[in-house]
Amino acid sequence: MKSFRKIVLNYILINAVKKDIYRNIQRWISLGADINAVDSEKTSVLMWASYYGKIANVEYLIKAGANINHINNDKWSPLIFATAAANIPIIIMLIAAGANVNHTTPGSSSALIIAAGILDDINIIDILLIAGANVNSYDYDMRRALMLAARNGHTASVKRLLAVPGINVNAVDILYRRSALAMSIYNGHISTVEALLEHPCIHSSVVALSEDEISQSPNRSLIQLLINRWHLKQSLCYAAAGTHSRNMSIETALVIGNLSQEEISLTRDWNGYTSLTNTIKSGNLKGLKKLLEAGASLLVAGDLQGTSVGTYAMRHGYSLLSEQLYYKILKAFCRNSPAFKWMRSEIVVGNRVNLPRELVNYILEFVIKIELPPGF
Repeated sequence: MKSFRKIVLNYILINAVKKDIYRNIQRWISLGADINAVDSEKTSVLMWASYYGKIANVEYLIKAGANINHINNDKWSPLIFATAAANIPIIIMLIAAGANVNHTTPGSSSALIIAAGILDDINIIDILLIAGANVNSYDYDMRRALMLAARNGHTASVKRLLAVPGINVNAVDILYRRSALAMSIYNGHISTVEALLEHPCIHSSVVALSEDEISQSPNRSLIQLLINRWHLKQSLCYAAAGTHSRNMSIETALVIGNLSQEEISLTRDWNGYTSLTNTIKSGNLKGLKKLLEAGASLLVAGDLQGTSVGTYAMRHGYSLLSEQLYYKILKAFCRNSPAFKWMRSEIVVGNRVNLPRELVNYILEFVIKIELPPGF
Protein backbone atom coordinates (compact mmCIF):
# COMPACT_ATOMS: atom_id res chain seq x y z
CA MET A 1 0.00 0.00 0.00
CA LYS A 2 1.45 3.33 -1.08
CA SER A 3 1.63 6.05 1.52
CA PHE A 4 -0.51 9.15 1.14
CA ARG A 5 2.70 11.17 0.64
CA LYS A 6 3.74 8.92 -2.26
CA ILE A 7 0.33 9.20 -3.91
CA VAL A 8 0.43 13.00 -3.69
CA LEU A 9 3.99 13.20 -5.01
CA ASN A 10 3.11 10.94 -7.95
CA TYR A 11 0.07 13.08 -8.74
CA ILE A 12 2.14 16.26 -8.66
CA LEU A 13 4.85 14.65 -10.82
CA ILE A 14 2.38 13.63 -13.53
CA ASN A 15 0.92 17.14 -13.67
CA ALA A 16 4.41 18.65 -13.75
CA VAL A 17 5.19 16.50 -16.79
CA LYS A 18 1.99 17.60 -18.52
CA LYS A 19 2.94 21.23 -17.88
CA ASP A 20 6.41 20.55 -19.24
CA ILE A 21 8.30 21.88 -16.20
CA TYR A 22 11.71 20.20 -16.30
CA ARG A 23 13.13 21.38 -12.97
CA ASN A 24 9.97 20.44 -11.09
CA ILE A 25 10.18 16.90 -12.52
CA GLN A 26 13.65 16.50 -11.06
CA ARG A 27 12.51 18.02 -7.77
CA TRP A 28 9.49 15.75 -7.23
CA ILE A 29 11.43 12.63 -8.13
CA SER A 30 14.19 13.64 -5.72
CA LEU A 31 11.54 14.06 -3.03
CA GLY A 32 10.31 10.50 -3.56
CA ALA A 33 7.89 10.47 -6.51
CA ASP A 34 7.90 7.21 -8.47
CA ILE A 35 9.72 7.40 -11.81
CA ASN A 36 7.06 5.02 -13.19
CA ALA A 37 4.10 6.78 -11.58
CA VAL A 38 0.77 6.29 -13.39
CA ASP A 39 -2.59 8.05 -13.37
CA SER A 40 -6.06 6.46 -13.10
CA GLU A 41 -5.77 5.14 -16.69
CA LYS A 42 -2.37 3.63 -15.96
CA THR A 43 -0.74 6.20 -18.22
CA SER A 44 2.81 6.66 -16.99
CA VAL A 45 4.96 9.73 -16.46
CA LEU A 46 7.07 8.79 -19.49
CA MET A 47 3.94 8.47 -21.65
CA TRP A 48 2.79 11.97 -20.79
CA ALA A 49 6.32 13.29 -21.22
CA SER A 50 6.48 11.64 -24.64
CA TYR A 51 3.26 13.36 -25.65
CA TYR A 52 3.68 16.78 -24.01
CA GLY A 53 7.26 17.05 -22.92
CA LYS A 54 10.50 18.45 -24.17
CA ILE A 55 13.44 16.27 -25.12
CA ALA A 56 15.10 17.05 -21.78
CA ASN A 57 12.12 15.59 -19.88
CA VAL A 58 12.14 12.30 -21.76
CA GLU A 59 15.92 12.07 -21.64
CA TYR A 60 15.92 12.56 -17.88
CA LEU A 61 13.15 9.99 -17.31
CA ILE A 62 14.86 7.38 -19.49
CA LYS A 63 18.19 7.86 -17.70
CA ALA A 64 16.39 7.67 -14.36
CA GLY A 65 15.05 4.22 -15.28
CA ALA A 66 11.51 4.81 -16.56
CA ASN A 67 9.86 1.81 -18.24
CA ILE A 68 10.28 2.33 -22.01
CA ASN A 69 7.58 -0.19 -22.93
CA HIS A 70 4.98 0.45 -20.24
CA ILE A 71 1.39 0.14 -21.49
CA ASN A 72 -1.70 1.83 -20.09
CA ASN A 73 -5.32 0.63 -19.90
CA ASP A 74 -5.73 1.23 -23.65
CA LYS A 75 -2.51 -0.72 -24.25
CA TRP A 76 -0.76 2.34 -25.68
CA SER A 77 3.00 2.60 -25.22
CA PRO A 78 5.22 5.70 -24.86
CA LEU A 79 6.27 5.29 -28.51
CA ILE A 80 2.65 5.33 -29.70
CA PHE A 81 2.03 8.45 -27.58
CA ALA A 82 5.06 10.15 -29.15
CA THR A 83 3.95 9.08 -32.64
CA ALA A 84 0.42 10.37 -32.10
CA ALA A 85 1.98 13.71 -31.13
CA ALA A 86 4.31 13.58 -34.17
CA ASN A 87 7.21 14.26 -31.82
CA ILE A 88 10.15 13.08 -33.93
CA PRO A 89 13.08 13.76 -31.54
CA ILE A 90 11.31 11.84 -28.79
CA ILE A 91 10.40 8.99 -31.17
CA ILE A 92 14.10 8.66 -32.02
CA MET A 93 15.08 8.79 -28.35
CA LEU A 94 12.56 6.12 -27.33
CA ILE A 95 13.62 3.78 -30.14
CA ALA A 96 17.28 4.24 -29.22
CA ALA A 97 16.39 3.33 -25.63
CA GLY A 98 14.73 0.07 -26.73
CA ALA A 99 11.08 0.91 -27.44
CA ASN A 100 9.17 -1.84 -29.24
CA VAL A 101 8.36 -0.41 -32.69
CA ASN A 102 5.88 -3.21 -33.40
CA HIS A 103 3.77 -2.91 -30.26
CA THR A 104 0.06 -2.85 -31.11
CA THR A 105 -3.04 -1.78 -29.20
CA PRO A 106 -6.09 -4.07 -28.73
CA GLY A 107 -7.48 -2.37 -31.85
CA SER A 108 -4.14 -3.31 -33.41
CA SER A 109 -3.09 0.24 -34.14
CA SER A 110 0.68 0.52 -34.30
CA ALA A 111 3.06 3.46 -34.53
CA LEU A 112 3.47 2.81 -38.27
CA ILE A 113 -0.29 2.66 -38.89
CA ILE A 114 -0.69 5.98 -37.05
CA ALA A 115 2.22 7.60 -38.93
CA ALA A 116 0.97 6.55 -42.37
CA GLY A 117 -2.79 6.31 -41.96
CA ILE A 118 -3.40 9.34 -39.75
CA LEU A 119 -0.38 11.66 -39.82
CA ASP A 120 0.92 11.14 -43.37
CA ASP A 121 4.40 11.86 -42.01
CA ILE A 122 7.19 10.47 -44.22
CA ASN A 123 9.92 11.29 -41.71
CA ILE A 124 8.27 9.26 -38.96
CA ILE A 125 7.55 6.41 -41.37
CA ASP A 126 11.23 6.31 -42.34
CA ILE A 127 12.35 6.28 -38.72
CA LEU A 128 9.99 3.43 -37.83
CA LEU A 129 10.86 1.35 -40.91
CA ILE A 130 14.59 1.72 -40.30
CA ALA A 131 13.98 0.61 -36.69
CA GLY A 132 12.27 -2.56 -37.96
CA ALA A 133 8.57 -1.72 -38.05
CA ASN A 134 6.54 -4.44 -39.78
CA VAL A 135 4.98 -2.92 -42.90
CA ASN A 136 2.46 -5.76 -43.08
CA SER A 137 1.07 -5.52 -39.54
CA TYR A 138 -2.69 -4.97 -39.42
CA ASP A 139 -5.50 -3.80 -37.16
CA TYR A 140 -8.62 -5.67 -35.99
CA ASP A 141 -10.23 -5.31 -39.44
CA MET A 142 -7.06 -6.59 -41.16
CA ARG A 143 -6.32 -3.08 -42.39
CA ARG A 144 -2.66 -2.30 -42.88
CA ALA A 145 -0.75 0.98 -42.91
CA LEU A 146 -0.86 1.00 -46.72
CA MET A 147 -4.64 0.56 -46.77
CA LEU A 148 -5.31 3.37 -44.31
CA ALA A 149 -2.90 5.70 -46.08
CA ALA A 150 -4.61 4.88 -49.40
CA ARG A 151 -8.09 5.32 -47.91
CA ASN A 152 -7.18 8.78 -46.64
CA GLY A 153 -5.40 9.86 -49.81
CA HIS A 154 -1.96 10.07 -48.21
CA THR A 155 -0.09 9.65 -51.49
CA ALA A 156 3.36 10.46 -50.09
CA SER A 157 2.97 7.78 -47.40
CA VAL A 158 1.63 5.29 -49.95
CA LYS A 159 4.66 5.81 -52.20
CA ARG A 160 7.06 5.37 -49.26
CA LEU A 161 5.37 2.19 -48.09
CA LEU A 162 5.27 0.77 -51.63
CA ALA A 163 9.06 1.05 -51.74
CA VAL A 164 9.43 -1.43 -48.85
CA PRO A 165 10.45 -4.89 -50.11
CA GLY A 166 7.91 -7.57 -49.27
CA ILE A 167 4.93 -5.28 -48.75
CA ASN A 168 1.62 -7.02 -49.44
CA VAL A 169 -0.12 -4.63 -51.83
CA ASN A 170 -2.98 -7.00 -52.61
CA ALA A 171 -4.23 -7.68 -49.08
CA VAL A 172 -7.89 -6.92 -48.34
CA ASP A 173 -9.69 -6.02 -45.11
CA ILE A 174 -12.30 -8.27 -43.54
CA LEU A 175 -15.03 -5.63 -43.37
CA TYR A 176 -15.56 -4.74 -47.04
CA ARG A 177 -12.98 -7.01 -48.73
CA ARG A 178 -11.24 -3.93 -50.13
CA SER A 179 -7.57 -3.64 -50.97
CA ALA A 180 -5.54 -0.44 -50.67
CA LEU A 181 -6.32 0.21 -54.32
CA ALA A 182 -10.05 -0.36 -53.82
CA MET A 183 -10.06 2.01 -50.84
CA SER A 184 -8.34 4.78 -52.77
CA ILE A 185 -10.70 4.27 -55.73
CA TYR A 186 -13.79 4.30 -53.53
CA ASN A 187 -12.68 7.58 -51.94
CA GLY A 188 -11.67 9.14 -55.24
CA HIS A 189 -7.96 9.77 -54.53
CA ILE A 190 -6.54 10.10 -58.04
CA SER A 191 -2.84 10.46 -57.19
CA THR A 192 -2.99 7.56 -54.75
CA VAL A 193 -4.66 5.29 -57.31
CA GLU A 194 -1.98 6.26 -59.81
CA ALA A 195 0.82 5.45 -57.35
CA LEU A 196 -0.66 2.04 -56.51
CA LEU A 197 -1.17 1.10 -60.15
CA GLU A 198 2.53 1.78 -60.78
CA HIS A 199 3.56 -0.94 -58.32
CA PRO A 200 4.61 -4.11 -60.17
CA CYS A 201 2.92 -6.48 -57.74
CA ILE A 202 -0.59 -5.06 -58.07
CA HIS A 203 -2.50 -8.06 -59.41
CA SER A 204 -5.16 -7.83 -62.09
CA SER A 205 -7.65 -9.60 -59.82
CA VAL A 206 -7.36 -6.73 -57.34
CA VAL A 207 -7.94 -4.19 -60.10
CA ALA A 208 -10.96 -6.17 -61.27
CA LEU A 209 -12.27 -6.25 -57.70
CA SER A 210 -11.74 -2.50 -57.46
CA GLU A 211 -13.82 -1.81 -60.58
CA ASP A 212 -16.92 -2.59 -58.52
CA GLU A 213 -16.17 0.52 -56.47
CA ILE A 214 -15.73 2.90 -59.40
CA SER A 215 -19.39 3.78 -59.79
CA GLN A 216 -19.42 5.12 -56.21
CA SER A 217 -16.12 7.00 -56.50
CA PRO A 218 -16.18 10.82 -56.44
CA ASN A 219 -13.74 10.86 -59.39
CA ARG A 220 -14.98 7.80 -61.23
CA SER A 221 -14.34 9.08 -64.79
CA LEU A 222 -10.67 9.92 -64.17
CA ILE A 223 -10.11 6.75 -62.18
CA GLN A 224 -11.67 4.66 -64.95
CA LEU A 225 -9.18 6.21 -67.38
CA LEU A 226 -6.31 5.34 -65.04
CA ILE A 227 -7.43 1.70 -64.78
CA ASN A 228 -8.01 1.41 -68.54
CA ARG A 229 -4.51 2.71 -69.14
CA TRP A 230 -3.12 0.31 -66.53
CA HIS A 231 -4.72 -2.62 -68.39
CA LEU A 232 -3.26 -1.33 -71.65
CA LYS A 233 0.28 -1.12 -70.23
CA GLN A 234 -0.10 -4.58 -68.72
CA SER A 235 -1.23 -5.86 -72.12
CA LEU A 236 2.01 -4.55 -73.61
CA CYS A 237 4.04 -6.47 -71.01
CA TYR A 238 2.14 -9.71 -71.63
CA ALA A 239 2.29 -9.34 -75.42
CA ALA A 240 6.05 -8.79 -75.15
CA ALA A 241 6.32 -12.06 -73.26
CA GLY A 242 4.43 -13.87 -76.03
CA THR A 243 1.32 -14.24 -73.89
CA HIS A 244 -1.69 -13.13 -75.90
CA SER A 245 -4.39 -13.87 -73.37
CA ARG A 246 -5.34 -10.20 -73.60
CA ASN A 247 -5.70 -10.49 -77.40
CA MET A 248 -3.30 -7.65 -78.02
CA SER A 249 0.04 -7.50 -79.83
CA ILE A 250 2.96 -5.20 -79.08
CA GLU A 251 2.10 -3.15 -82.16
CA THR A 252 -1.55 -2.75 -81.15
CA ALA A 253 -0.70 -1.76 -77.57
CA LEU A 254 1.79 0.85 -78.77
CA VAL A 255 -0.60 2.32 -81.34
CA ILE A 256 -3.78 2.32 -79.22
CA GLY A 257 -2.13 3.56 -76.06
CA ASN A 258 0.12 6.26 -77.46
CA LEU A 259 2.35 5.35 -74.52
CA SER A 260 5.21 7.60 -73.49
CA GLN A 261 8.82 6.39 -73.39
CA GLU A 262 8.64 6.40 -69.60
CA GLU A 263 5.50 4.25 -69.58
CA ILE A 264 6.99 1.77 -72.04
CA SER A 265 10.23 1.58 -70.07
CA LEU A 266 8.92 1.41 -66.50
CA THR A 267 5.69 -0.60 -66.64
CA ARG A 268 6.07 -4.11 -65.23
CA ASP A 269 3.93 -7.21 -65.23
CA TRP A 270 2.89 -9.01 -62.06
CA ASN A 271 6.21 -10.88 -61.99
CA GLY A 272 8.08 -7.59 -62.00
CA TYR A 273 9.38 -7.73 -65.59
CA THR A 274 9.30 -4.84 -68.04
CA SER A 275 8.04 -5.28 -71.61
CA LEU A 276 11.62 -4.99 -72.93
CA THR A 277 12.85 -7.68 -70.54
CA ASN A 278 10.00 -9.95 -71.63
CA THR A 279 10.93 -9.62 -75.30
CA ILE A 280 14.54 -10.51 -74.47
CA LYS A 281 13.49 -13.49 -72.32
CA SER A 282 11.23 -14.81 -75.07
CA GLY A 283 13.78 -14.15 -77.82
CA ASN A 284 11.34 -11.89 -79.66
CA LEU A 285 13.76 -9.81 -81.75
CA LYS A 286 11.00 -8.23 -83.84
CA GLY A 287 9.22 -7.07 -80.70
CA LEU A 288 12.53 -5.92 -79.22
CA LYS A 289 13.12 -3.71 -82.25
CA LYS A 290 9.65 -2.17 -82.01
CA LEU A 291 10.07 -1.42 -78.31
CA LEU A 292 13.50 0.13 -78.80
CA GLU A 293 12.19 2.24 -81.68
CA ALA A 294 9.32 3.35 -79.42
CA GLY A 295 11.83 4.57 -76.85
CA ALA A 296 12.12 1.69 -74.35
CA SER A 297 15.15 2.37 -72.15
CA LEU A 298 17.95 -0.17 -71.75
CA LEU A 299 18.96 1.53 -68.52
CA VAL A 300 15.79 0.59 -66.61
CA ALA A 301 16.09 -2.36 -64.25
CA GLY A 302 14.64 -5.44 -65.90
CA ASP A 303 13.25 -7.10 -62.79
CA LEU A 304 12.55 -6.41 -59.14
CA GLN A 305 16.06 -7.52 -58.12
CA GLY A 306 17.59 -4.69 -60.12
CA THR A 307 18.94 -6.72 -63.05
CA SER A 308 19.39 -4.39 -66.01
CA VAL A 309 17.76 -5.35 -69.30
CA GLY A 310 21.13 -5.24 -71.02
CA THR A 311 22.54 -7.62 -68.43
CA TYR A 312 19.60 -9.98 -68.85
CA ALA A 313 20.21 -10.13 -72.58
CA MET A 314 23.84 -11.02 -71.96
CA ARG A 315 23.07 -13.65 -69.34
CA HIS A 316 20.62 -15.44 -71.63
CA GLY A 317 22.71 -15.39 -74.78
CA TYR A 318 20.91 -12.82 -76.91
CA SER A 319 24.13 -11.77 -78.57
CA LEU A 320 23.02 -8.84 -80.74
CA LEU A 321 23.00 -6.52 -77.75
CA SER A 322 26.08 -8.02 -76.14
CA GLU A 323 28.12 -7.90 -79.37
CA GLN A 324 27.26 -4.24 -79.88
CA LEU A 325 28.13 -3.60 -76.24
CA TYR A 326 31.46 -5.37 -76.73
CA TYR A 327 32.51 -3.13 -79.61
CA LYS A 328 31.42 0.00 -77.78
CA ILE A 329 33.55 -1.00 -74.79
CA LEU A 330 36.43 -1.68 -77.18
CA LYS A 331 36.48 1.99 -78.09
CA ALA A 332 36.47 3.14 -74.48
CA PHE A 333 39.09 0.84 -72.91
CA CYS A 334 42.55 -0.41 -73.82
CA ARG A 335 42.03 -3.37 -76.14
CA ASN A 336 44.92 -5.45 -74.85
CA SER A 337 44.69 -4.82 -71.12
CA PRO A 338 43.93 -7.69 -68.73
CA ALA A 339 41.09 -5.60 -67.32
CA PHE A 340 39.43 -5.45 -70.72
CA LYS A 341 39.73 -9.22 -71.23
CA TRP A 342 38.24 -9.81 -67.80
CA MET A 343 35.43 -7.41 -68.61
CA ARG A 344 34.71 -9.18 -71.88
CA SER A 345 34.41 -12.56 -70.16
CA GLU A 346 32.22 -11.13 -67.41
CA ILE A 347 29.90 -9.08 -69.62
CA VAL A 348 29.63 -11.00 -72.88
CA VAL A 349 30.42 -14.60 -72.04
CA GLY A 350 29.86 -15.17 -68.33
CA ASN A 351 26.58 -16.04 -66.64
CA ARG A 352 27.06 -13.54 -63.85
CA VAL A 353 27.95 -9.86 -64.02
CA ASN A 354 29.85 -8.70 -60.97
CA LEU A 355 30.81 -5.22 -62.12
CA PRO A 356 30.12 -2.23 -59.89
CA ARG A 357 26.75 -0.67 -60.62
CA GLU A 358 28.36 2.66 -61.65
CA LEU A 359 30.47 0.90 -64.28
CA VAL A 360 27.53 -1.09 -65.61
CA ASN A 361 25.50 2.10 -65.93
CA TYR A 362 28.43 3.80 -67.68
CA ILE A 363 28.71 0.93 -70.17
CA LEU A 364 24.98 0.83 -70.79
CA GLU A 365 25.04 4.53 -71.64
CA PHE A 366 26.99 3.48 -74.74
CA VAL A 367 24.40 0.86 -75.60
CA ILE A 368 21.56 3.33 -75.64
CA LYS A 369 23.42 5.39 -78.25
CA ILE A 370 24.14 2.50 -80.61
CA GLU A 371 22.64 2.26 -84.05
CA LEU A 372 20.87 -1.04 -84.52
CA PRO A 373 22.39 -3.17 -87.30
CA PRO A 374 20.44 -3.60 -90.57
CA GLY A 375 17.68 -6.16 -90.39
CA PHE A 376 17.46 -6.06 -86.60
